[in-house]
Amino acid sequence: MAKKNTAAEAPRISLEEAINDMVSTKNMSVDLVRQMVEELIKASYKKKFGTDENCIVNISEDNKTLEVYARKTVVEEDNYYDEVTEIPLDEAQEANADAEPGDEMLVRMDPNSFDRISIQNGKQRLTQRSRDIQKNTTYNEFKAKEGQLINGYYYRTDEKSGDILVDLGNSVEGRMPRRCQNPTEVFRKDDKIKCFVQEVRENDKDVDIILSRASSDFVKKFFEIQVPEISENSIGIYKVVREAGYRTKVAVYSNRPDIDPVGACVGLRGIRIQAIMAEMNGEKIDVLRYDPNPEVFIANALSPAQVSMVRIYDTERKIAYAVVEDSQLSFAIGKSGQNVRLANKLTDWMIEVKTREQYEELNLDKDVREAAEQLFVNDDEFIPEEEAVAEGSEFEGADEEELLFANLPLDAAILEKIEKTDIQSVEAFANSGIEDPQSFFGFTDEEFESFKNVLSDYVELVDEDEEEEAGDAKYVCPSCGAEIEPGTKKCPGCGAELDFE
Repeated sequence: MAKKNTAAEAPRISLEEAINDMVSTKNMSVDLVRQMVEELIKASYKKKFGTDENCIVNISEDNKTLEVYARKTVVEEDNYYDEVTEIPLDEAQEANADAEPGDEMLVRMDPNSFDRISIQNGKQRLTQRSRDIQKNTTYNEFKAKEGQLINGYYYRTDEKSGDILVDLGNSVEGRMPRRCQNPTEVFRKDDKIKCFVQEVRENDKDVDIILSRASSDFVKKFFEIQVPEISENSIGIYKVVREAGYRTKVAVYSNRPDIDPVGACVGLRGIRIQAIMAEMNGEKIDVLRYDPNPEVFIANALSPAQVSMVRIYDTERKIAYAVVEDSQLSFAIGKSGQNVRLANKLTDWMIEVKTREQYEELNLDKDVREAAEQLFVNDDEFIPEEEAVAEGSEFEGADEEELLFANLPLDAAILEKIEKTDIQSVEAFANSGIEDPQSFFGFTDEEFESFKNVLSDYVELVDEDEEEEAGDAKYVCPSCGAEIEPGTKKCPGCGAELDFE
């Protein structure tokens, strides 16, 4: 007695359902799925008959029916040799009485007649084809989003690597490596996450989508979204440096004189910067003005500290000293050196923060000052710096050797502008009679102020008008008004006794 099969048969799904399921789960178009089904049938046909060149697959427009045909040539019974591509005349005339040798006709095939191995091979090809198409589609879609912000949902954290896996929808998963994570953030299942698409690359199996919430570009993109002046190119971002979760510094500049770049980024009552900080989990953000003058830029970069002076020590190695009051030292350095470390990255200078007392102990200007003072020595007699005088537009005491601007502690940008002129020394500058040095050298206001300050440290200027006034003074007799020579004791005109100090 035959045993009764009690196992429930798997419900058969229609062609339409199968196509719709692939469209929804694989994120493919209907046309692409229809093409893949056709390739599946042809692969099975080829596996059974050795070729698929004469196989024709028709899928109805509503995706409900599938028909498979073999295109065959009608031949005489005596010439019938290939059952795959030929059909004998008598069989052909049973289907069509008008059939004649040489005609071509479509012979309907039953897909169920294909053997199980052929069907299985076809399914494997369909699966691989589906994966390849999905991989290519995913790569193209997210490669176009590289460098942009996207939304996803926290899925889980890999216990072994520490990577966060983010659900990006349509069965696509992104990966946020530990180095790309903000260490102060904690996520729960299905939390919405905004991420920066840092890199998209293909591997053997799928597409690797690298996400980040720790990069400087992540912050930069938020500024571009929150500050319309940036997208309008009225304001530019010079550079962004960051220690994720703790502090970020953003240097901005304006392409229009009527727009304050820092104020525009902060927004009215700080609304713009607060919105960005909220996305950064409360991370502190310093927005400061970029300046081509490194002295000014370094002072700005050490915000929120107030810097009293910046001394450029070595332009080639980019070493500078920032001098602050004692009360500002902790702000300038920051917790664990964080503030000055970020300022170094932002300006590309090695900044040493010192108090006034610490800076004076270094005595950095000693060598330069001594070299300058030696230029004012005459006849082996040392003339103190305060006695070296420039009368109006002429300098005295530098007959044997000129004091070059290159030997003074001037900023590199100032020296570069000076080198473009014929005036290379303090003496040449004094004798040139230049009325407007700022325009002559092309200095900015800040550069001109720095130029004057450094020059005044090494040369004492005397007002020419005062000197001339003193030199042109005349002496007259108080009795008769006659002009007399200084030091005369008796007036040659009236004989009165004189007493001049």
